[in-house]
Parts: sequence; C-alpha cells; structure tokens
Amino acid sequence: GGGPVGIEVATLYNALGCRVSIFEMMNTLLPGLDRDISKRLEYNLRRMGIKVYTSKKILKVKTGDKVYVYLEDGSRYSFDNIVLAIGRTPNTDNDLIRGIDLKLDEKGFIVVDGMQATNIKGIYAAGDVTGPPMLAHKAYFEGLNAAESIVNKRALRKPDYIPLTVYSYPEVFTIGLSEYGHDYLESVKIPLTVSGKAFSEDVKGLIKIVYSRRDRRVYGIHIIGDIASSLSELSTVIVENSLKYDLIIDTLFPHPSYGEAIWEALAYLEGMSIHLD
Repeated sequence: GGGPVGIEVATLYNALGCRVSIFEMMNTLLPGLDRDISKRLEYNLRRMGIKVYTSKKILKVKTGDKVYVYLEDGSRYSFDNIVLAIGRTPNTDNDLIRGIDLKLDEKGFIVVDGMQATNIKGIYAAGDVTGPPMLAHKAYFEGLNAAESIVNKRALRKPDYIPLTVYSYPEVFTIGLSEYGHDYLESVKIPLTVSGKAFSEDVKGLIKIVYSRRDRRVYGIHIIGDIASSLSELSTVIVENSLKYDLIIDTLFPHPSYGEAIWEALAYLEGMSIHLD
C-alpha cells in the first residue's frame, strides 16, 4: 500500500538498511492527496533507493522459503517479509453490535449524526469506528463532540478540513484543496529553503499554497520536506479559517523561522517577496 501508513513504514525500514519496495494499486502514491506533492514524494523515495510500483494490483501472496507476491499483470516478486498497509476495517461484526441493532454503513462503520449519536438513544460513537479518515486528532475531536453533545446537548462546529501529516522521510503535510478540478483556484510553489532557518539547516522540500484571486483567500497548503510537520499548525489555522492572504502578508513573522516560507509564498503573489525573484 502506498498510503500514509505504507509510506511511513517503507521509509522507516529503508532508514534501517532494508531493501524496500512499495506496491500501490492506484496510479500515484498517497492517493487523494495533492498530485504535485505525491510526484515529489515518489521522486524522493526512488532517490533513497526505494522501489516504487504504482498501478499494480496484487492478486495473491504465497509463503515458503520466501514471501511471493503475484500481480494482476502476471509478474511475480519475492521478499523476506511483507507489510499489509491497505487500510483497516472496523471490529463491528460481532454479537454485541448485532444484538442492539446498531446502524452500520456498507463498510461496517457505525453511522452517527453531527452530535456523534447513533440510531440507538443514549449510544454515541467516536473515532476510527465511525469511518475515515482514521486519524488521532479526528478521534479526539469526535470524543469532545460526543461529550459536549451528552452534557450540553449541543454539537461542536465540525472542521471544514482535516489536516494530515505523513511522518515519513521526508515528511508530508496537507490540508485543504488542490487547484485541480477547481477553475477558481490557482497555486504557487516555492522551495522551503526560501526560509532562512530551513536554508541554514539544509532542509530540502517544497511548499505549495492554493488560493483564489477572486476572494483572496487561501484554500489549501501542501508541504513536503523534513519540517513539514513544523508548519502544520500555522497552515491549519490559515486554511481552516479561510484567511485572506493579505492578512498573512501584513503579519510580521520572526526571523529566522520555518513559517517565513509561507509568508514568502504569499508575498510573492503581490510582488513583495524578499527572497524570491
């Protein structure tokens, strides 16, 4: 699997000196994420010596002296071990759930409303069991939402976007929209080294900001590089609150700091960037 978990595990074992191959059924790594970031990630992984196979569907796996993987195209590969990272299924196919007639969706996840309430009065659900994305911070929010619903009889405002960080090498962070498929959106891409702090630490990477000139708001921020997670909080505040990029440009960022890369990218739109031509 070439999703977040597969990428994290692959880069971990690569760092430990193992020879690693990634098989992904879709035509890109990190399916559903920004395609420019996915392409850059694949390039970096290949440079690290990781073999990447996209658009490859595994039909079966056999074990013996080696683990043999058979693909739909007729090819076969052998490995010492394999890691299955193609998603998770909820543990709801049991007598307890069936006994109370809890409503599930077609994949077995518990169906909840905006207050985390199920179809059974007094029963609430939060976290992975309610469906993807299966992320800790999403589960935290749903737990808080359930508590608020039970105690104060009101729901918290659900976020418009759920941020995602892939803790691989290099790291990947993404929140919001890509410009693809949205005629009103544009993007700007700059190297992370435009930040003096990133430059001094020789941090390679890319930051991509998706925006609209129509309302001058930021709709997405996508980052690849070893400091991606360090920019996640600032990026989330900007995108989740649909901030206008004029507000960011008018904000004084400390120097040196990683966050200056975001300022430089947005200032570039107005011809105000200090370190970009």
